[in-house]
Amino acid sequence: MKKVFFVFALLIACVTTAFSQQTVRETVYLKNGSIIKGIVIEQVPDESLKIQTADGSIFVYKMDEVEKITKEILPTTARRERTVRVSTKKPVSDIRGYRGFVDMGYIAGLGDYGSDGIEINTSHGYQFNEHFFVGGGMGIHFHGDYDVATVPVFVEGRANIIKGRIAPFASVRIGVSAIVDDDEPGGFYFSPTVGARFALRRNLALYLSTGYNLQMAEFYFYTGSSSWYDTKNIGGLTFKFGIEF
Repeated sequence: MKKVFFVFALLIACVTTAFSQQTVRETVYLKNGSIIKGIVIEQVPDESLKIQTADGSIFVYKMDEVEKITKEILPTTARRERTVRVSTKKPVSDIRGYRGFVDMGYIAGLGDYGSDGIEINTSHGYQFNEHFFVGGGMGIHFHGDYDVATVPVFVEGRANIIKGRIAPFASVRIGVSAIVDDDEPGGFYFSPTVGARFALRRNLALYLSTGYNLQMAEFYFYTGSSSWYDTKNIGGLTFKFGIEF
């Protein structure tokens, strides 16, 4: 009987020791792609959580940043393992904050008054999320057929259609322009474009686009008996290459 009792006690001790040598590790998956492993030491439902990693670091995240939380049972030796944060950098699609654009391109004149030429533009503003940008800028467009340059000043709205390193986008620039070194005034400027964005890193991307420039300008007409002013469109198709930063 004593032997049975001794074996039973030994079995209980072994089971207790086995459980005492195990610990629970939690893994927090964030929506931005980061993975943090450790122990959740505080969690406020629908608000925030606080996780401590094996090296003693403590991180706090809002619950709307969290994709999911998982748990796993580890042996005691795992407590000494250094927790590795897979990624703390924001993905290339997370481009919120200030954004700047510089592009240059070719204008292929269309219509009776359209003029071939080249253009250089820059715009700056705020990227609200991975998709929407609003800002303003200016450019200088040289119209070779008339040997004049226009300087448009515009507001711009831009939308990235999808997230990712390669993403199609659409933009619209609306404003007015002046004609440089000419007595004739400029006029209304409108330029919708579509293109593709190629992210190199979070704060740098290249893009290609094509679209249309509507550039109104006032012309002076005269005949032998009369003269008048009329506004015509000197714009055309555009093909641009740009840098986003």
